Amino acid sequence: MAANVVFNASRRVTLVECVFRRLGATAVYFTGGSQGALVNRTVFADVSGAGVQIGDYDTFAEPDPAKHETGNVVTDSLFDGVAAEFHGNAAVSVGYSAFTTISHVEVRNLSYSGISIGWGWSRETRTYASNNTVERNRVRDFKRLLGDGGGIYALGPQQGSRMRYNHVEQMAAGAGGGGYYPDEGSAYWEVAHNVFSGAAACSDDCEWLHLWNPSIHDVS
Repeated sequence: MAANVVFNASRRVTLVECVFRRLGATAVYFTGGSQGALVNRTVFADVSGAGVQIGDYDTFAEPDPAKHETGNVVTDSLFDGVAAEFHGNAAVSVGYSAFTTISHVEVRNLSYSGISIGWGWSRETRTYASNNTVERNRVRDFKRLLGDGGGIYALGPQQGSRMRYNHVEQMAAGAGGGGYYPDEGSAYWEVAHNVFSGAAACSDDCEWLHLWNPSIHDVS
């Protein structure tokens, strides 16, 4: 979707101590093979779409490494009440990417998923998505409106990726999904040392780790 700030084929962009507030669409979008970006100590609040979008959903077969989203980092940032109008977005939404790191962020007050990474379900099994890290984040008060989501949600195979040391809490009543949700086609993830708590409002599929389909494999 549209974004307020777009970086296309960028290299080593740094956003530090910025505030993105009361915006339509997505706040910041890295696309076209953007690499080496850093979003650090930044606040996203009352944003209609995603806070940060990294990568796209149709680049699984891109043969040129220069056009891959790689080495981008989102860290030490706050996402509060994003996806306020376009509810299907996550606070941090990542399409096909490699060596992406999302760490030490706080995500709260979400209509759907907190952090979403990957694409393709089980349709695309050979992509460049790999070596992504989602660790030491806090996601709370999510799925307030929509179901079939997760505090941390993943799709498709992502060789050598890690989901560790996160704290997900206060999953609301949106039916389906779970605290940590490697969805269809998810593979090659290490999921370890995570915490899930406070699902009292949840009435359906309240698992801390939601694994539901035989296309999900090599999640340890």
